[in-house]
Amino acid sequence: MALEEKVKEIITFCPHYYDIINTNFSNDDVLTKKLVKEFSEEIFDVDSNNFGTVNRLKVIDYVINEYLSKQEFHRFTKEYIYNTSNAIDIEYDNLLYSLIDIFKIYVLEKARKNEEESNESRWI
Repeated sequence: MALEEKVKEIITFCPHYYDIINTNFSNDDVLTKKLVKEFSEEIFDVDSNNFGTVNRLKVIDYVINEYLSKQEFHRFTKEYIYNTSNAIDIEYDNLLYSLIDIFKIYVLEKARKNEEESNESRWI
């Protein structure tokens, strides 16, 4: 399959493809640089006939777009990764899959905080 056809196919699964690969970030931002690189490499290995692989790619596209576009999640991710007790190695780990796990934690934390705030305001 020609590269142009492959990109068209990828865009059907990854609507944020161009936003992700064309994102601007600081040269010092090693984490973002590696995430975008892993994303670029991962998407071209996708077998569009494999439903599980396509779904995984859709999740990756969504989560990395959230990381790049939402300041709060971006900050949460950096704090989580650079916290030495979480044992994520930027050089060697697959950061895309770590990012998905971090996103799950982020969503749960946010839901917990919202619930706590809601419970506090009920008693006022």
